[in-house]
Amino acid sequence: EPVITGTNRAAIEAGVDIIALANNSIYNEGIAARTVALIKQLVQEGKISEARITESYDRIQRLKRKLDLR
Repeated sequence: EPVITGTNRAAIEAGVDIIALANNSIYNEGIAARTVALIKQLVQEGKISEARITESYDRIQRLKRKLDLR
């Protein structure tokens, strides 16, 4: 888990808006839920700012509107 924590945190801090999860080598049914919980925990601990998450959300929403993907 610590590698996953560090990798996700580094990706978010680097400006990644969407995290793709590979789940085919060793299937893990709860990987998406665990990743969401991890990101929430990083925000709650102040390791990632809520503003950073909002930036990603806003960029994704702008792109969806541009591509007409509501």
